[in-house]
Amino acid sequence: MNKKEFLEELCRRLRTFPPQEAEKTVSFYAEAIDDRVEEGMTEEEAVSELGSLDEIVAEAAGSLPLATLVKGRVEDSKNRASNKGLWVTLAAVGSPIWLALAIAALAIGIAGFAVCLSLIISAAAVVISFIVSGAALIAGGIGLPYGSFAPRLMLIGAGLILLGLGFLSIPLAAGFVKAIVRLVKLIVRKIKAQVAGKGEAQ
Repeated sequence: MNKKEFLEELCRRLRTFPPQEAEKTVSFYAEAIDDRVEEGMTEEEAVSELGSLDEIVAEAAGSLPLATLVKGRVEDSKNRASNKGLWVTLAAVGSPIWLALAIAALAIGIAGFAVCLSLIISAAAVVISFIVSGAALIAGGIGLPYGSFAPRLMLIGAGLILLGLGFLSIPLAAGFVKAIVRLVKLIVRKIKAQVAGKGEAQ
């Protein structure tokens, strides 16, 4: 694939992007090809070194908000002459169905966000409860009346154990939270790549 073919295909795949973003991406890759050609490569070698169009489109989609990609995809589909009649029919007849599906998709998204948030809050709550309980037991042991040596020692010991568990669980909780955040980012990236038309063969 030479430079012209590559840029034409890239433009076609970026048609659902905001025009300014699409132009910026195409300009970047046109310049990258020119730089490689100046270094002595052929256009075909320069293009092959850039990676696949699927990867390029997915990377470009990753920098855009999901709402922007969805809006661009819908607008592109509406603007195609072959789809205009279909869109009118779907809007008129199918509104009860697609509206319900849109609400369901929104509810699933909100539920997913709530689950992730609750897992993060739970991890923080476990750490805090260990530390607070340990500190309370130590304070209770110290505050016992004189002469109660065994119960005092038991409370302080249990408090120290809980305090230690609390501090030891901080890195585990932090790792757990990071894993959830990475998972959410991965899911969003996959959705963006699908909406952007990764691997489109149209």
